[in-house]
Amino acid sequence: MKLTTAQKVLKIVGIITIIGAILVILLGVLATTGIGNAVEQNAAALDDAEVSTGAGLMMLGGIALIVGGFFDFVTGILSVMTSKNGKYAKVTLILTIISVVYSIVNSVANYTKSGFTTSNVIMLIVEIVLSVLLCVAANTVKVAFEEGRI
Repeated sequence: MKLTTAQKVLKIVGIITIIGAILVILLGVLATTGIGNAVEQNAAALDDAEVSTGAGLMMLGGIALIVGGFFDFVTGILSVMTSKNGKYAKVTLILTIISVVYSIVNSVANYTKSGFTTSNVIMLIVEIVLSVLLCVAANTVKVAFEEGRI
């Protein structure tokens, strides 16, 4: 990949990642506070242990969404910064690799919960393709930075 192409990929995919991360964080906050509390209150009124357990799992899922969203947010910001300055390329590369692993773990968790649905598979493919693009672009910028071309 050419250096200029890598820098454009880092910037565009970084911005997409930031926007997606903000949406994921908002969804996690809703799941943790609003929806989870509403289900918990209904469980208390129904005195149903299964509903209460479901509410607790929803809150844990919301927390996982917030953590993953924050992680993606930082990765997106570093990607945009790397497109301008190669000194952040190594950190961006590491975070992107971790993001790929997190996406796979998240997909396995979704599979155990609801099976592979079309949307789960599409989201996994999109996340992996974007992460691989970021990895290749960050590596290109890292090599160029180490060679002094940036």
